[in-house]
Amino acid sequence: ARMRHCVSMNSLLTVTGQQDMFCAVSSSGWIHKDHIVPIEQHAPDFVAVAALFLGVPYLWGGRTSLGIDCSGLVQIAMQRAGLACPRDSDMQAAEIGTPRPAAAEGLRRGDLVFWRGHVGIMMDSENLLHANAH
Repeated sequence: ARMRHCVSMNSLLTVTGQQDMFCAVSSSGWIHKDHIVPIEQHAPDFVAVAALFLGVPYLWGGRTSLGIDCSGLVQIAMQRAGLACPRDSDMQAAEIGTPRPAAAEGLRRGDLVFWRGHVGIMMDSENLLHANAH
């Protein structure tokens, strides 16, 4: 069998049946049951979700494992954890969390760091995860 469709993380699907380890999804085909979760089940750590995208190519406007941009990475990861998040980094900077001075110390896991036209997620106090074209 060959793959006919690519379903992105956070896609809303209607399961119409199940056979062994696979679920029928509308008229699109079958998906392994380990790759779907009930809509109310959220990931416990959005940073761990973001780390799943390590190695994914940068694509401006991208929001999938085929290509992702910085704000798409933040949005997908936060949404998977059940957190509301706007699409673009300027909106994210304006709407998420509490701003701190640029020279602030004590960054920790899950902090978002913004600079002109870009956003990244602190993996810990020293390491930043972000999508870029380099």
